[in-house]
Amino acid sequence: MSLTAYTRASWRNMIGRCTNPGVNKSEYYLGRGVTVCERWLKSFDNFVADVGLRPLGKTLDRWPNSGGNYEPGNVRWATRKQQDENRKAGAHMGRPRGPATPCALCGALLHARKMNGHGKDCPVRRGQRSPLSAAEIRIAQREAMRT
Repeated sequence: MSLTAYTRASWRNMIGRCTNPGVNKSEYYLGRGVTVCERWLKSFDNFVADVGLRPLGKTLDRWPNSGGNYEPGNVRWATRKQQDENRKAGAHMGRPRGPATPCALCGALLHARKMNGHGKDCPVRRGQRSPLSAAEIRIAQREAMRT
C-alpha cells in the first residue's frame, strides 16, 4: 500500500469511529462526543493538507488534548510509544487501576490492562525459571485474592 492509501485508511477509520455506532470501539469516540472537524469530514485533501501523509510506523493521535476532537492543532502522527504516553497522562484521571493479579506461572503482579501482553513476555513461558518459588507465587496469589 502507498502512503496515500495508509493515510486514507486512517482518515476513514477516524471518521467511522466518530460517526458510526456500528464501528469497533466507537463507544470511546462517538459515545464520548469526540467529533471530526467539518473541514476534514468534507475532504480527504483538506485532511492531508493539514496533517500530511501518514509516515510508516505511525498512526493518528489526538494530541496535545487526548480528550479533544479531531481538528487542526490537536492531531499528530505518533508512534505506539507516544500514544501510550499520551494515554497514560489522562487514562485514569486519579481513579484506581484495580487490584493486581499475580501471573500463575511466574508470580509477576499485573493489572488487568497488562495481562494480555504478559503471555509472550512471561519468563516461564519463554523457558526461563520463575524468579519466585512456588510458595512465593501461592502467597502472592492469596494476597491478591484478599484485595
